Amino acid sequence: TQGAGAGAREAGVGRADRTHGGVGGVAYLLAGRTSRDRGGSSAASDLHIGSACGAEPVSDLRLYFSSATQNTVATLNAIGANQSVTLANIVSNVYGSPDAIGSLQVRSRDWRSLTVNATLLRLINGAGTAAGDMPVFRSDRALQGGEKMYLTGIRQSDTVHATMYLEDIGGVAETIRLEFLDASGNVSSTRDVSVPQFSTVEITDVPASALTIAVTNTSTGSIHGYVRMSDDTSGDTWSIVDWSRYYSFARTQPIRLALVAGGSSGGGKRRAVKHSTSIETDATAVRSVTSVSLFNSSSVEARATLTAGGVSKDVTIPVRQTMTIADVASFMGMSNAQSLVIAPQRGEIVATSRASTQT
Repeated sequence: TQGAGAGAREAGVGRADRTHGGVGGVAYLLAGRTSRDRGGSSAASDLHIGSACGAEPVSDLRLYFSSATQNTVATLNAIGANQSVTLANIVSNVYGSPDAIGSLQVRSRDWRSLTVNATLLRLINGAGTAAGDMPVFRSDRALQGGEKMYLTGIRQSDTVHATMYLEDIGGVAETIRLEFLDASGNVSSTRDVSVPQFSTVEITDVPASALTIAVTNTSTGSIHGYVRMSDDTSGDTWSIVDWSRYYSFARTQPIRLALVAGGSSGGGKRRAVKHSTSIETDATAVRSVTSVSLFNSSSVEARATLTAGGVSKDVTIPVRQTMTIADVASFMGMSNAQSLVIAPQRGEIVATSRASTQT
């Protein structure tokens, strides 16, 4: 399905919600669940559900999958207290769709007792398998009509790609306004995207210059959205969300990155090396690197203090610009792993981070 906007490549992938047989409470939502095989690479989504917070089994767990060709519900056996279940390649193995992309809802009256995690596996011929976390949204934290969110830290090249997902969960056909911003805050392009009710839209032509996407819900319904990044060279996948909406906090509040790698890995980390007849390992030294992107979403110059251990540094971000710190450890002068606190002093700041390894 062609969406609005010149040259847009957007695919509506089916209904994402229902009344669902009276199963109430907050739903856990996962857009962009996939099972795909494309020549030299394939992708699969795993789902992990645990009953970690209650004394009784969770016995009414239902999983609703929607794609362009099917709307299916799976009812799981009861999950005992402090037990868990893993559904590998769920789109193919549970719903019988070996080549599909869609959305998934996890519903239970005992939703507060559940932990839900999702993983995307990429299998690349000659490069092994890489795993990346997928975001699990809550239905009560969706972007409502008239609200904005910001997805920052996007980058693209010949080998690094960005795919955006928008999911309607409110049952109202949406029009979502997208502004693609470069590092200096210039608008590379704008686009009004139509999201049919209870559907997910996949956008694969994010402008190469975009570092941040400003998302405005111009309708009256509710949506979720995120960007999935993938690196063809390393096989890595990672997701970009608006943390302030995902975790429900104000953009003026401090943000803590629990662990930022510092210095070198010392003796080296073993990594897979492909040989002519087998996969072996060597002790190639690699270094963990954490990068941070900071976007000023306010109408005034934003200022923040970054603190790691006993070191603090102040940064200034002009209106609607994106600041990228490619190596936080080097920027802060850290030699050991530390937590990093980003404390806005003026204005609003949207932050995301990515941890990777370099040889």
